[in-house]
Amino acid sequence: MYFMIDLDTIESIKSPCMTIGLRKKGEKYPSEIQGTGFCIDPDGFVLTAKHVIDGIKHRIGVLATKMLEEEGLYKKDLSEEELLIYEKKFESYKTIYEITATFTEIKDNSIRMTTTSISERRSIFLQIDGLDDYLPKEHDVTICRIYGEWGDLPYLKLKPPAKLDVYSDVFICGFPRGLGTFNPFDVRSGKRFSPIIQTGKISSLMPSDKSSKPFGLFTDVIGVGGSSGSPIIDARTNEVLGIAQNIVGANVFDKVLEPIGTAGIGVIWGVTMYFLYGPLLKMIEAMKKVTTKKGEPLLGKDDAIKLTMTVGESLSPKVMGYEIVKKSDIPGYVENS
Repeated sequence: MYFMIDLDTIESIKSPCMTIGLRKKGEKYPSEIQGTGFCIDPDGFVLTAKHVIDGIKHRIGVLATKMLEEEGLYKKDLSEEELLIYEKKFESYKTIYEITATFTEIKDNSIRMTTTSISERRSIFLQIDGLDDYLPKEHDVTICRIYGEWGDLPYLKLKPPAKLDVYSDVFICGFPRGLGTFNPFDVRSGKRFSPIIQTGKISSLMPSDKSSKPFGLFTDVIGVGGSSGSPIIDARTNEVLGIAQNIVGANVFDKVLEPIGTAGIGVIWGVTMYFLYGPLLKMIEAMKKVTTKKGEPLLGKDDAIKLTMTVGESLSPKVMGYEIVKKSDIPGYVENS
């Protein structure tokens, strides 16, 4: 069945979506965009794929390394004493850049664009007794808090745990190819501010189409770099039923038919909200208590928010509460620096 979509619905889906990228501190706009995020709470809490944030942190390290190389400093050529100086400079140069979120508001043909830093972020790692063989070890999901006092941001509602049907209609909204779809600088071919909506179907469920408790899904929507972190939206209810995380790309071969990589374009897949719905809402509740009104973190970098969960007959996790612990105290906890 095909679901009609009106202009108000389109606006309600697009408004909470934002680019996730980086900029030099002091600059107005992001210089690079790595993916998409979307607001899930009016106080500025944003959901995106963890690998988007990890990729930006890695990219900032690459930019800091380039700055050192421009000074003639190469890590492999340094003595032990010089290496200490190198590492100190490297950490200093990384602070020149910041992870950002950019969103636009368009009213009466006027465009208001806001770029703000991501002041706090917490990755979700689900370890639920009895479900170790069922759930993936890595959900690739991060909740971010964007800097500033908000309270009235447009946001998307998460879909509570429910059975999903193969070939149901979905919308995906985001910024495929980053600056290819969002570009406030392009005077030659035209500036671009709005995210794009793609329509498609659920083409398969994980672990199987018969699952009444799916942890993931495939779509028939084509994605590229920048699609990661986009909301996958139920076309019937306009609720977020999943988050785009990766693509199934075709193999790329050289002249002698040896595989040399994977094409950066393919159908989108990701995790559903079935097991994440409760933990995400409880994590937001916890993060509101450990951040300032502007979103500045009150916890240390080595601290984690540990949720206490039980599993009911539906296998949907019920979150009982949370506590602040050290990351090193959580077995199997791994987070890229």
